[in-house]
Amino acid sequence: MSSNDEEKEAAHWSELPSELLWMFAERLSFVENVKMASVCNNWRHAIQSLSVVKPQDTHSHCEPWMMVIKNINSNEREFVSASTKEKYTFSHGDFRGADLLSSKQGWLLLRRLKSSPPSEPECCYTIFLVNPIFEGKTPMPNFNCTRLFHGVFTLVDGNPHCVVLADFCKVTEVTLWIARPDDAAWTKHQPSFNKFNYYELAIATGSYYREVRDWKKLCSSCHYLIVIGQYVYCFDAIGRCCIFDMVGLVWRGIPGLEPCTESPGYITENKGKIVLFKPNNKFTELCFFKLKHLGATTARWLKMRDYDMEDECLIFSKNLLFVNAKLRGVKEFYLLKHGVLRKKSVWARGSSIQVHNLMDEKNRDEDLLVDLLSQHSVWVDLPGPSVN
Repeated sequence: MSSNDEEKEAAHWSELPSELLWMFAERLSFVENVKMASVCNNWRHAIQSLSVVKPQDTHSHCEPWMMVIKNINSNEREFVSASTKEKYTFSHGDFRGADLLSSKQGWLLLRRLKSSPPSEPECCYTIFLVNPIFEGKTPMPNFNCTRLFHGVFTLVDGNPHCVVLADFCKVTEVTLWIARPDDAAWTKHQPSFNKFNYYELAIATGSYYREVRDWKKLCSSCHYLIVIGQYVYCFDAIGRCCIFDMVGLVWRGIPGLEPCTESPGYITENKGKIVLFKPNNKFTELCFFKLKHLGATTARWLKMRDYDMEDECLIFSKNLLFVNAKLRGVKEFYLLKHGVLRKKSVWARGSSIQVHNLMDEKNRDEDLLVDLLSQHSVWVDLPGPSVN
């Protein structure tokens, strides 16, 4: 085939309508879509519009990916599939010096420490979102902070809509900073009960006297930050919660929400629901709970059944992922940063890994994850093929 014929064939391929490309794109992996976008002009637009027309449920696919940072001052980031071992390296100028806060549907929320004069008491961070698949970037206002902090965001029509930041560990209060992409600065939000006497807080929320100390602990730090729609959920380590309504600008607690466990768990959002995960007291079984609202001000944790977690991929943090791909016959992955699952686990630099291959008990992929953990690597939520 002559070079002219090849160019004509490529031109015809690149002009395929987006409606037809959707049929292929939703069945391809993250890496396969990136490769196709590099040779087909309409492919990048098709997969971007696909996320608008048919948005994926958060963490609904069963293809766990890790972003490997071999050198934080490099423009390159390597993305590795833990199930297929497929790799793809992106070179992007915005990766240099940036670390990950959170990810969702291919978008990465990143921060980069800016150089500040020695006289400045606070550190200044550049906050931005990038999508390596669409080559999109959404800048956010600079953020000044003296401590580590959480960061989460929402998407509307496949694009960043709102970013929420919160202190990683603050001594006396919960503080949120919220901004949208067009905002010039972050808006600060604090619950008014931070300034109240905690006895007044108990009366205002309807909680009992014995809960006052628990509320004080809850309001003293934000361990888990989740945003669903207009609501921001701030959890402590054992599942108690206060909520901020970004539309009504109202804070409220859930005084009837009892901790589901005395030991810390891990909390995330899955398909619009809040899920708590922990091993049982003997570290022999994984337990999952979902938050069920019983009214405007009450809720409780309900234990989930085993089959509720089939074919799920949940990122509890950038250091903790759970995959149960039982229906697809792939694998189960548990990567626990602090070694919670101590039985039948493989240790690597203080982290615990347990990989169970449901297809072949003798063929295990622990070496891959151990190798990844020897580098700086984090779990990321990337688009995957539809499980339906």
